[in-house]
Amino acid sequence: MEPGGARWGFTRARDERDRLRLLMTLRKMSRATPRLTWVMYDEGNGGKEVVLKGGVVVA
Repeated sequence: MEPGGARWGFTRARDERDRLRLLMTLRKMSRATPRLTWVMYDEGNGGKEVVLKGGVVVA
């Protein structure tokens, strides 16, 4: 199930440096939008989900 108003996106990182840059950018965006929950599927960490809320990893 997907909440109303949910948005999807896709980014491909070329290397570990790009991956870390992307995660830092998403963390900044999460801090700027504390009411939103960001759920990311990161294939680089074994396929685990990373959940951000208010710039903090919550799961």
